[in-house]
Amino acid sequence: MVTDLSTSEKKHLENLEDVINNHIDSFISCGKALSIIWKRKLYRKTHKTFDEYCSEKWQLSRSHVYRQIEAFKVSENVSHGGQNDHKPNERQARELAKVPVDKQQEVWDLAVAEAPEKNGKPKVTGVQVKKIVDKALTLKRGEYTDRVAQALASKSEFASKQQQISKLIQEIKALSQTPLGTFIKLQQLETDLRNAWQGLKFAAPFAPCGYCGQDGCKVCHNQGWVTRSIHKFTPSGLTK
Repeated sequence: MVTDLSTSEKKHLENLEDVINNHIDSFISCGKALSIIWKRKLYRKTHKTFDEYCSEKWQLSRSHVYRQIEAFKVSENVSHGGQNDHKPNERQARELAKVPVDKQQEVWDLAVAEAPEKNGKPKVTGVQVKKIVDKALTLKRGEYTDRVAQALASKSEFASKQQQISKLIQEIKALSQTPLGTFIKLQQLETDLRNAWQGLKFAAPFAPCGYCGQDGCKVCHNQGWVTRSIHKFTPSGLTK
């Protein structure tokens, strides 16, 4: 028995289909919309299965649709709590999808950190991401020492503090526009807070120390792990 769509579901489906129609080539927009339709079974009024809906409504194959949804999920995963503002394209996201979800952020951060710069920005390529993904897939379980694994798992704490700082900057800006904020030295405060944001970014655990193999040395201050800037300038033959 087919369950009819509620009024709100019909409206939601219309909006999602508008997104797909207008952004059919965007794996993020299209993948997100298709993912919602699939999860909520918004196709059920006109089609028995999601595959039939995609094929008849959009002329999209099952493999293509699930690749887009998977790539969208990966993009969402590495865009939250990461140490960079760069998002993977569809090809790069598909490569990252081969890595376990809890490792995707780490692999992507490494790809961005090791990418050559062009016009002051990292130029990440699909070939480079594939190389790092292939290396990550060969890592044996337990390769990280407990100390290093715990440190790398704490990166989200640094990202959380950065988000709090960003929120605080916006709140102070708003307060400075009111009579109570007359004497706020906005530029100075904003500069100090942004410096604190950057300080956290470059202090966060990023990767195992390539100089000592996680045993502890002067470079990593006997921690077994290094920050993003140290890893970036570690000779490629030493990085893992």
